Amino acid sequence: MVATPKIESEDPVTGLPVKQFAFRGSGGLRLAAWRREPGGRPAAVVAFAHGFTAYANAYIDVLRALTAAGMLVYALDHRGHGYSEGKRGSLDHFDLLVDDFERLVSIARAEAPGLPIFTVGHSMGGLVVARHGFRYQEGLAGIVPISAAFVVGEGKSAFQISLLMWLSRLLPNLPAIGDNPAPPAESAEHEAPQHRGRDMLTYRGKVRLNIARELYLGGRDALKHAHEWRLPLLLQHGTADTVTMPSGSELAFEHASSPDRTLELWPDRQHNLITDEGWEEPVQHIVDWIQNRT
Repeated sequence: MVATPKIESEDPVTGLPVKQFAFRGSGGLRLAAWRREPGGRPAAVVAFAHGFTAYANAYIDVLRALTAAGMLVYALDHRGHGYSEGKRGSLDHFDLLVDDFERLVSIARAEAPGLPIFTVGHSMGGLVVARHGFRYQEGLAGIVPISAAFVVGEGKSAFQISLLMWLSRLLPNLPAIGDNPAPPAESAEHEAPQHRGRDMLTYRGKVRLNIARELYLGGRDALKHAHEWRLPLLLQHGTADTVTMPSGSELAFEHASSPDRTLELWPDRQHNLITDEGWEEPVQHIVDWIQNRT
């Protein structure tokens, strides 16, 4: 996998190099991505996957924390999100996101040969790294799904689920009923410019039926395959999360085959565990966990 030439700049807060580039995802869509470099020789590579309605740099504090800890970080805007091509809020098959993510990981592997590669993702991105983790685990050093979408739509009746499956095939882009998950909190350091960016980049429309279907089916299927995980695994979830259920991470932990697996349930914390107030502690746990495995 070859990326297009990079646009080089530096992070305005850390002064560390940032390179923006694009690559072709599954089906030829042009996807935006970033490479963030640490101050010295990197100890590991982290490939990061953002959540639904968001974009990579909505997690700027997380990405900075990883580079500050000596990690080379790659992040993309998923198809239909941020600066990437694709219909907003729409997805025909969940593993298109997984295939796109593997292309990003392949670029990282080619540009940083020999470094261990960890994958980290939040919410929908947590499900991306989870599914990616059992399809491509031979080339990975560990995976970190955060508030992952293993279980969504809890409490829906069998009739409601059947109706979703039927309608989503008939009218895939019809908006679903209900609220979207809250996007990540804005960085206090760049509140004004980040706010303007979020107005343009954050998807604020309704969840479409096809992506609601794919999140539901993708999460169920990931739990069926959880026994295939042999990689080091760190799962994080807030116990007060009502967008993606903590029970999903508990099931994933229970069924995973990895001898090195950790489940962190954060009391009274909600869905945006790594971007809401108090994000520093769970993110530091991620940093420590990766560093202990490099």
